[in-house]
Amino acid sequence: GEGDPEAVEMYRLACQSWFRMDTEQADAMLQDIDADARVMRTVLELPGGSVLSAGEILSRANEALALLTLQAEADNARLERERDQFSIQASSDPLTGVANRREFERVLDQQLRLARRYGFRVSIAMLDLDHFKRLNDTFGHQAGDEVLRQAAAVVRQNVRASDTVARYGGEEFVIVMPNTSLGGAASLANRVRAALDAHIVEFEGRDIFVTMSVGVAVYDPRSGASATELVGAADAALYEAKHAGRNAVRLGRVQATAA
Repeated sequence: GEGDPEAVEMYRLACQSWFRMDTEQADAMLQDIDADARVMRTVLELPGGSVLSAGEILSRANEALALLTLQAEADNARLERERDQFSIQASSDPLTGVANRREFERVLDQQLRLARRYGFRVSIAMLDLDHFKRLNDTFGHQAGDEVLRQAAAVVRQNVRASDTVARYGGEEFVIVMPNTSLGGAASLANRVRAALDAHIVEFEGRDIFVTMSVGVAVYDPRSGASATELVGAADAALYEAKHAGRNAVRLGRVQATAA
């Protein structure tokens, strides 16, 4: 910007004498200094042409730094909330709010690795809503969606904090139960089944009754079985419950894999 001509000339002479700069180099550096000063005035809210002591400038700088720090912390907190929300959305079933199938597979794989390392058992329960297609045909798909939401809520209310409830697909759900024997898993599965049997889904003035069939299987780390074999055993037990008349719990056992 414009300045005192005598001061500018003295500056040029000093640059030439001390730093061996020509006039063009000295003027370029002066323009850079002027630009930086304008930025500092804006950041520190200094009036143009003001002359402040070093202490006053330092005080203004500290205030500006504190405001920038608070803004950065707020931005970081917002980004963390957005990241957490994205993580929840990526691992949850959008209709029911329970874990999705991908998250179930991740949790089961993690629990089986822990079971192999520490020698405890992991049980799973496969749950399928009975006559769901007929329910959809009778009451409509919106009613079916509400049944799925409420059924998922009933399951979640009747499991332990350490258990994972997931929607496996369609009207089928699955529970992962760490460090749980077959008997303990069967007891929990029957509690969930009975809770849904007693639950009434109210939809647009109508009462809808729904039951579930459940198949339970346990993973013993000594068996060397895979996650696929564990799910297969629970699924086979589920179909036994269906063939037995539905609204029932049946137990399956994973066949030991040959070493």
